[in-house]
Amino acid sequence: MASDWEEVKKLAADFQLTQTAATLQRLSERNCVEIVKKLAQLNLLEVIYTSDGKEYLTPEHLTREIEDELYAAGGRIGFNELATQLNVDISHIEVKAKECARLSGGEIVYIGDELINKNYKEQLAVEINERIQKRGTLDIGDLTRIYSLSADFLHQIITSHLGTVINAVQDTNNRLNFFTKSYLDQYRAKITGVLSAITRPVNTSHLINKYAFPEKMFNNVIDELLRTGRVNGQLTTGSNRTFIPNIYLLTQKEWIENFYKHNGYLEYDALARVGITEPRALKKRSGFEDLILLSTCCVGQSIFVQVEGALDDCLASKSWMNLADVLPSFLDEDDMKKLIDEYKNCYEDKAPTFITLNKTLVISHQFITESLESLVEAFRAKAERDLKDGVLFKIFASAHSGKDRASLDSKTATASRKEERKRRGGTKTFSTQGREVKTKSVKKKYKPNQKFDDSDASDNEENLDAPGSVDVSDLFDELKKRIDPDGEHDSEIVDMIIENMTDSVRSKYLDVAREFFASSLTKDSSAQKKTQADLQQAINTLHANINVFWKSLKLFDDELATSLSKYLLRSLCSELVDNAILLVLDDSKKSEKLVFPLTIESRAKLISKLEPNYRDSFSALNATLTESSVENFFTKLEETFELCDIMIKKLDKKRESVLMSELRQNIILQINEANQSDYPLILHLSTLLLLWSVKQCMVHASGKFVPQILAFLKSSLPAETYELFHNCEQLIVKMVKAGKEGLEAKEEIEKKLAEMIPSVKAIALNFPPQS
Repeated sequence: MASDWEEVKKLAADFQLTQTAATLQRLSERNCVEIVKKLAQLNLLEVIYTSDGKEYLTPEHLTREIEDELYAAGGRIGFNELATQLNVDISHIEVKAKECARLSGGEIVYIGDELINKNYKEQLAVEINERIQKRGTLDIGDLTRIYSLSADFLHQIITSHLGTVINAVQDTNNRLNFFTKSYLDQYRAKITGVLSAITRPVNTSHLINKYAFPEKMFNNVIDELLRTGRVNGQLTTGSNRTFIPNIYLLTQKEWIENFYKHNGYLEYDALARVGITEPRALKKRSGFEDLILLSTCCVGQSIFVQVEGALDDCLASKSWMNLADVLPSFLDEDDMKKLIDEYKNCYEDKAPTFITLNKTLVISHQFITESLESLVEAFRAKAERDLKDGVLFKIFASAHSGKDRASLDSKTATASRKEERKRRGGTKTFSTQGREVKTKSVKKKYKPNQKFDDSDASDNEENLDAPGSVDVSDLFDELKKRIDPDGEHDSEIVDMIIENMTDSVRSKYLDVAREFFASSLTKDSSAQKKTQADLQQAINTLHANINVFWKSLKLFDDELATSLSKYLLRSLCSELVDNAILLVLDDSKKSEKLVFPLTIESRAKLISKLEPNYRDSFSALNATLTESSVENFFTKLEETFELCDIMIKKLDKKRESVLMSELRQNIILQINEANQSDYPLILHLSTLLLLWSVKQCMVHASGKFVPQILAFLKSSLPAETYELFHNCEQLIVKMVKAGKEGLEAKEEIEKKLAEMIPSVKAIALNFPPQS
């Protein structure tokens, strides 16, 4: 120790000697600065200047001072504070601070412009735990405002210390919320009690407000309780969530089932009161699959059965009924109309057999037809009175005074039709090729006190005698007796039915009156009029049949359709033209030696005897009969009939349906009445009937078309059915050939045909076969 002390004294003496040495051996401050600067320029020395430039720091020293300041500040310090404390530019501080954090191995981190060490994070976790234990809940959003740290950094600190320093659990629905277990248990018990006591649907927002539940926690707890089955019920989705307890659902289901079972319907208002706002969802429940949704309620099959029974009785009895009289009062008119529409959809075959008025009033077409038939005597009595009063003459003959009586029938029909067109708004219609050709006329309308000229007045006077303006009100009393014989029904409903039948009554009366007027002209012309009526009827019937047959040709390929078109032109179309010629031909020019059907040449001779203004039109029409286009025939037929004022009844869907049914029944009758040994005829008729059953169409075809029609039907028939018909057709061909070759071969074929023909008839009459 003594030697060491002596050494210290010697060094102190040397230092003192140095201090007292001559100035030539000392460096000035300026020299020191320049030397340091030069060394820095030569990269022999790395130094950092202080902000005032009076001091130098090495990077290692700056790093140590940053760590010291961080420790002195309690583990958290900002870059600006370090720059002030160390008197170093913030750029150097920022670089060295980040380097310090990077090399610390996670002990130090920089967040934004701050350095934070591990001790600060531990202390922060302790403070957060104290805060959450005190309040029971914690929101990281609040911590960000308190500590001025990012939510992610705070979340990382909290999650890394959960279960150790921080005693809490994280909200599963919101990662930024944390709760203590005691806090959760307290609210879970309270929420469980409230939900267990609820017996009807309640909005969750109402519960949150009433019991001051934290909304986020409530949503989390209620989802957990429902998921685990601790609370039984359902929670609706969406922003406006509603809790529906199971006891309410069970009570609701029981009430709905009992009410529906005993009453057969459910009103929407009642369903809404028990919480069902979407009745359509009921159809998914067992026992409610057959619900029919109406405007105010939904009904079951028991109500629909009442509708079925009432309508079936109405149609069977050929009468009318008000559906409101038989259905419960809770159904309004729209509901009843929808039930009638449902009936039409279920029974499409019955839909065309009745009409509906005022949504609930159902009238059978048979009732209308029979009511008109029951008024025939009243029609005749009125026609007799109107004839005496000159009314019929004004309607049918006033516009044709001075004309030849022989043409009165056609002229009166023309006048009636023209007046009828005026009444219906100025259109005249000819049914050709399933379409309507209209020519438009203009009818002026006048307002009250409006002036008009004499020509307008004459038009109005003409309309006074039009058939559409015939007064048939004196027939209404008779009609009313037919509709309501006991006077027990509402007069407004009876008047509504009468109003609906007015046009039919007027039309029927005009038919009777026209016939009565024509028969009253002269006894000498009665035979001629009857003939003309027969011709007119034949023309209408042929025209309707041709339309039906022509429409069916569109189903076939071009070759077969062309062949059938030619056959139709040379048969029914030719017959129609023959009748039209006879209708317009003067009796004095008719030959007694006419043989029908007429040939092209004999028909041309008759056309040459027609009035000059008719010849060209009928010649062009006659020429179309040798073509292959039925459409051209209809075009010329329309022009000819319009020129000759021959009226054709429009073939609407209803009349077409009736006509198709009549044609089918006629074929069935011919099959049943045919000689059992007339095999070609039976096969021919059976093939046509089979075509109707499969394709719902009817064609006019001779026996030679049977093979082509069977080929057309092949893809739509069972294989065994086609083979039976095809084999039968082949045998008939062989039978015809065998008749020329030998009797024995023909007898063998006829024997086979006798065995097959009954099966052919049975299939045709009963196709499709019932399973």
